[in-house]
Amino acid sequence: MIKYTKEQQEAIDYFDTDLLISASAGSGKTQVLLEKVLKLLENKVDINEILMVTFTNLAASEMKSKLENMILDKIEENSCDFLFDALNKLNAADICTLHSFCQKLVREYYYLLNIEPNFEIRDEAYIQYLKNRAINDTIRDYLLKNDKDFINVSNLFVYKRDYTTLKEEIIKFYDFLTSKLNKYEFCDEIISANYNVNLNKNLLISKFKDYTFEKINNFRNEIFRIKLDAEKINSEKIIKLCDEFIIDLFNDIKNNEDFISFYKQKIDFPQIRLKNNATYEEVELKEKLQLVSKKIKKFLSLVKEVFECESLEDIKLDLINGKQILNKFIEIVKSFEENFKKLKRNNNCLDFNDLEELTLKILNNERILEEISCKYKYIFVDEYQDTNLVQEEILKLLSKHSKRIMVGDIKQSIYAFRQCNPKIFSDKLERYSKLENGKVILLNKNFRSHKNILEFSNNIFSNLMRKENCDYSYKDNGMFVFGRESENENIINNVEVLCVNKNESEDYKNSENLLILNTINNLLTQKIIENGNERNFTFKDIAIISRKRNAEIINLCKLFDEVKIPYSVKYYDKIYTSFEIKLIISYLNLLNNLDNDICLYSVLRNIYGFKTNELITIKSNSLKSAIEEYSKTDVIYSKIKAFFDDFYYFKQKIGEISVKQLIEEIINKLKLEIILNKEFGKISSEKLNVFIKNIPSNIYSLSEFLLYCDDLEDKKFEIKKVVSDNCITIDTFHSTKGLEYNAIIVINAGDKIFAKNSSNLIYNAKFGIGIFKFNEEEKIKAPNIVYSIINILNKQEEFNEEVRLSYVAFTRAKNYLTIIGSEKKENLIQEDNYLNFLDFTSYLNLICSKKFNNDNFKFTYLNGNEEIFKTEIINQKDDNNIVCLDFENYNKIVNKKYDYINSTTVQLKNSVTSISDEDKFIYNISNFKITDNDSEDFIEIGNSYHLVLEKLPFNLNTIKEVKNKIINLVENKIIPENIYNYIEDEKVLKALKTVSKLIEEKDKVFKEQVFMVYMPHNTIKNSDLNDKILVQGIIDIYIEKENEIILIDYKTSRLNDLNLINKYSIQLNLYEKALKEKYKNKTIKKYIYSIFLDKLINIV
Repeated sequence: MIKYTKEQQEAIDYFDTDLLISASAGSGKTQVLLEKVLKLLENKVDINEILMVTFTNLAASEMKSKLENMILDKIEENSCDFLFDALNKLNAADICTLHSFCQKLVREYYYLLNIEPNFEIRDEAYIQYLKNRAINDTIRDYLLKNDKDFINVSNLFVYKRDYTTLKEEIIKFYDFLTSKLNKYEFCDEIISANYNVNLNKNLLISKFKDYTFEKINNFRNEIFRIKLDAEKINSEKIIKLCDEFIIDLFNDIKNNEDFISFYKQKIDFPQIRLKNNATYEEVELKEKLQLVSKKIKKFLSLVKEVFECESLEDIKLDLINGKQILNKFIEIVKSFEENFKKLKRNNNCLDFNDLEELTLKILNNERILEEISCKYKYIFVDEYQDTNLVQEEILKLLSKHSKRIMVGDIKQSIYAFRQCNPKIFSDKLERYSKLENGKVILLNKNFRSHKNILEFSNNIFSNLMRKENCDYSYKDNGMFVFGRESENENIINNVEVLCVNKNESEDYKNSENLLILNTINNLLTQKIIENGNERNFTFKDIAIISRKRNAEIINLCKLFDEVKIPYSVKYYDKIYTSFEIKLIISYLNLLNNLDNDICLYSVLRNIYGFKTNELITIKSNSLKSAIEEYSKTDVIYSKIKAFFDDFYYFKQKIGEISVKQLIEEIINKLKLEIILNKEFGKISSEKLNVFIKNIPSNIYSLSEFLLYCDDLEDKKFEIKKVVSDNCITIDTFHSTKGLEYNAIIVINAGDKIFAKNSSNLIYNAKFGIGIFKFNEEEKIKAPNIVYSIINILNKQEEFNEEVRLSYVAFTRAKNYLTIIGSEKKENLIQEDNYLNFLDFTSYLNLICSKKFNNDNFKFTYLNGNEEIFKTEIINQKDDNNIVCLDFENYNKIVNKKYDYINSTTVQLKNSVTSISDEDKFIYNISNFKITDNDSEDFIEIGNSYHLVLEKLPFNLNTIKEVKNKIINLVENKIIPENIYNYIEDEKVLKALKTVSKLIEEKDKVFKEQVFMVYMPHNTIKNSDLNDKILVQGIIDIYIEKENEIILIDYKTSRLNDLNLINKYSIQLNLYEKALKEKYKNKTIKKYIYSIFLDKLINIV
């Protein structure tokens, strides 16, 4: 039985009023939520009187599954008819996402909405297709009208008659509005307030004035603290300087026009100088004052830029023109929405935003609202911090006759781009804390993370999350309390910040990659305790997370491919422009029009195996007529016949089945997945799966689908690459929310937090809408005053979001947290000025402040001349991996400029001689499986024998057994269908029998073992270089006996014994050194098994 904390039990038992449970990361909020539901069921509340809203379908499914188990456990303890009844009703219970619930209501009350009851909810790709059609129709209509005001708007977004940017901005702004109640009323109100030409009543300028005063007040407080210190040492000079600053900062500003006028003028600051006889304390205070002065000037320069070069009259004219442009832009958005809704109506489909909007219409009917709201006594809302205004209104209406239980964590509100509004949560937290219509219970005891990770988080976020800057006090409401059991609490130095000095390192990103490799290696040597049992660290215990998916992630994946570190990664790709999908679309184009020579050439060449000279041979005026008329007696005829047989087969299918079914049949019948995987690897299968998944199921017209494909060429789809089951996860902060890992490595922590706004339109629900202005005479675009102000005010919102994102990232870690990045030293040291967010430019910048108490974490700042890594060899004691990494010192590696990591460009088919290339840092020993012929077929022979010998057992005795086993592997798609193009059963059997003679019953056999080892260059190649190089590869097979290791490498080279030994002895010696690190007390015997000679060759 679970023992709940006092706070958890209080949350479970409380039902008197609405309840807000503020649950920090790892505090067991899901268990509390379900226990609370179970308590209601035990108290004979009908499960149909409970509505539980979750954030995702997966979460809803897991909730139902867990609740089912909890009910079954209770029934075992005390059988009860009421619980049996709940169990029977559970599958149909309203435990679902808000969108699922809305869909249910819309289907039930469709007759109130003038829609058909059999509507479909379409996927994102199809909705995007309809949006593209709607925006194209909208722009075309305005162009045909020759609308002058439309041209004024388009001047801001259109370049060389390309309307792409304008289309994108209209769609993005429409998506922004969908989360607003009465969206166009919102636009009218905010535009009227922000573009009011009575400057003293202009709402936005007033907000900006208050914001500016607040920031200056912070600086003033800093100066007062310096003045107090000066008074303690009786320094009249410092006191006088502080007073002069305070006077200059606070002039008599009565209204907005005074504010604008004051900051348009030049602002002088007193010179901060001291006499030569100044004391040490005075010099120190002077430096502090200079730092504050620098920050003040930086901030005021931003304020002055807003009003500079414009008179009050110019500003008013700016506002008039801006309002006119924006009103036209809103009109265009409305027109787009009408076209979009018309297309959805014609296709009898809805999107998720429609469901919310239509649900509000239903609930605004008093009779229906009464009918629906009376059904529920309790409404549970999970992930409440991710609610928007429309969703909040729906939940408020539904809870007219019920108690609301809201669970969430404002510190994990990280979906501002989806218009989620954390202020909904913070406002309730403040009201309910005062016992106004509700109660707050804080769950801050963390059962996930090591105490050092919690202390690290508390130290950072108690400073960063303050009431005055982010509407939430971490110190009052969110401080972690350590709560997990004592397992793994003896771990030390498990929170580490590794910072590369940007000033000293030219190629700091490569230096960061070195640190990532070293961190992984160190983690793989650790042991952890789970459920009382000690085990080794594995790759899948580790997640590497970054703020964004960017080029650095791609480079890291390339590096991992080279050093054979297994990983899974999600990335976004324009699959409709990829070779795989273009080939399928080419085939569909042919089915639509066989006269398309370009598509025909692509299909014949890549699917039916036509060679270029064959296509040239049959080519006349038209490739279509040429292949139709070509002689049936010619050897090419079989290929032509195969093409036409398939073509007319699929042609008959058009209209009979959906396009999605047609494409699936094309892929299967033509074996395209096998063809493409052979050419491009398993990533082709993933692209095909994503492509098929996003094909609308109800399109039967091939022409319509081809138009659909054209519209999606620029859309990026999520692709997932998984190297193996035991692999490192590479992901973003957003994607890892709700997950946990034994070790988290946060990378790119020195990258800039604030991205420059590249759009000519800016908007924020809190501050309004700003737009660029266009100078017709000079053809210049520039931000108007509203745009400039919103751009500054937005920074605070963006900063708060980044702080919450860092909270999510750090709290994923259970036992180890490592943060890696690059930053200039001067950017790391900050005074206690967390309210001035402009001082913080990166995550490292946030962490490494003077204010920060760093007793509970290890910080390492890497200068180019410092020895960072001590010489050591570390082995992973996991039988599934041999990892031996040795970093000698950072200085030597950096002096090499880390060019060696660029061995990501090393080809996968290098020869053994690549080991002598001094300019390469990483060598792939798997590349030593060299053949005497560079042809692709010969390479395939080697790869095929290695694959078969890896998969087959040693107890096969006949050729028939070998053949049957291989056929079984092919049928199960473990090995490719074309394997028999490259291997002979007899040779496979001889290899298996020869090796099996060396294996005794008690021996352990390991196949295809990855290893990495750092060793001096001069131990591999005759040279004077003693630089460490990373050597990595795959050992085909080794046998572990009691006192010795037998190492065997398969070779397909057509060489005699002596030449094989001469060619591959270096490689086998490297394998021996890697194994020696693991098996220090065992003798190692080395053999080559020659597939060509059918014999085992001893390497002495």
